[in-house]
Amino acid sequence: MKQNFNLSELTWSLRGFQPYEWKLYATTGTPAVGNADIPAIAVSVPGSVQGALRDAHIISDWNCGLNSRQCEWVENRHWVYETVLPDEWLQAGSHFRLQCLGLDYCGCILLNEKEVSRFKNTHLPVDIDLTEQLLPAHNILKIVFEHSPRWLGQHGWTSQISEWKPRYNYYWDWTNRLVQIGIWDEVRLVCTEGREISSIDLQVDVTEGAGRIKLAGKTVLDEGEYRVRVRLCDAAKTIKSRDFSPRDFEGGFIWSDLPVELWYPNGAGTQKLYDLSIELIDLADEIHDSIEKQIGFKRLDWRACEDAPAAADPWICVVNDLPIFMQGVNWTPLRPNFADVTDCEYRARLVLYRDLGINIVRVWGGGFLEKDCFYRLCDELGILVWQDFPLSSSGVGDCSPPDDDQSIAELGEIARSFVLRRRHHASLALWCGGNELMQLSESAELTESRPASGEHPLLQAFAAIVNHLDPDRRFLATSPSGPRFCATKEEYGKGVHWDIHGPWDAPLDLEGEWRDY
Repeated sequence: MKQNFNLSELTWSLRGFQPYEWKLYATTGTPAVGNADIPAIAVSVPGSVQGALRDAHIISDWNCGLNSRQCEWVENRHWVYETVLPDEWLQAGSHFRLQCLGLDYCGCILLNEKEVSRFKNTHLPVDIDLTEQLLPAHNILKIVFEHSPRWLGQHGWTSQISEWKPRYNYYWDWTNRLVQIGIWDEVRLVCTEGREISSIDLQVDVTEGAGRIKLAGKTVLDEGEYRVRVRLCDAAKTIKSRDFSPRDFEGGFIWSDLPVELWYPNGAGTQKLYDLSIELIDLADEIHDSIEKQIGFKRLDWRACEDAPAAADPWICVVNDLPIFMQGVNWTPLRPNFADVTDCEYRARLVLYRDLGINIVRVWGGGFLEKDCFYRLCDELGILVWQDFPLSSSGVGDCSPPDDDQSIAELGEIARSFVLRRRHHASLALWCGGNELMQLSESAELTESRPASGEHPLLQAFAAIVNHLDPDRRFLATSPSGPRFCATKEEYGKGVHWDIHGPWDAPLDLEGEWRDY
């Protein structure tokens, strides 16, 4: 059976080097370990370089005073995470892949001092076949982080951004500069005998009050005879189960009229969740691979506000035919060193929000696709998720999205990955192109106070990806989406404040002015 070994269970060390000095061992036989600027210290995986350095008392706590300025030297070194793969893991199969779900930001992966892959994108996982590179015993794995981009922060030119790393790390109006480096999500060694479910295409929704599942997938098989067994369960009770041939599984199927309890947001009903299992079995019912997903069934529609202009976007959120008043917060990453945030810390914050009556959070575009535990918790707690793609405004410069072919292709790959990894979650409400993206002015370099429209080529590409991969969910070009960026008193009641940002400052007559608005 396929096994997924979690490399967070291993002992990892971290060393810091002057740029490229770690290469000396591989090229000249020089003992590079002795040349480290920062000799080996313990590091957690997932975990950031900065977090490990702070724990080792090499840098100060950047949350205090001006200490963050004393941490910026970290960006000017190369950092090497190192561990040894257990020999017994290699007995679990004949095919091996290394899966890194989150590496921040660029560098290379070495196995026994030989480069097996390069990476350069915080937002995309890395998947490498190691079958031919592994030795019979004592395999040393290194993940090397090289220089991050010098500046991606709040002030600049959105259209010129071409490095896909969270921008808030460089300073934003709510956080200091701490350019995280490190392994921010799970690292696994996947071991198989050459038989597995290599991918699935899963969509969950509700039609006419009943649950519906759309599922297809791909398998990798040898010459034996196999089936794919799909089961929908409520705890120990099986609601529906069926075996498919690998060919029929790849062609896909739809289960309709499923007798399920619907999922509702916080305060509107219960958050019922079900277990979906997909197993690759042989004729003797031996399981060779399995995938487990927790899913919920809801239908989410958007209706026009009362007396809204005909051209206005619909902003009444309707879940299972019940109108919901959306009350929530903008979710920015909990820390600059988000690699070090634990599942318990996510739960504490989201439970607090649940208890405050929050029913939606917007994952802001200057950050990243949150870890899967965040979405599982939102499923459990009834908190809808508005998910931005990783783009944001730039303050002093233009806020228009990039429109060159390479950026559109690279961001399109990120968007596809986001959708495929998170679309099965019951809490997911909508996709958005990014934060405060603006239309370029025809008369000046700066942007007008008009949100970007779906006519922009990148936003068109995003929309096409969502419509293809997740057609039952809404895509919003940006937020605010217009036709105005901010509300002004002179335009109250004129039907032009559909989705706005601000006001940023509380008025002196807070109660009276808010009542007027």
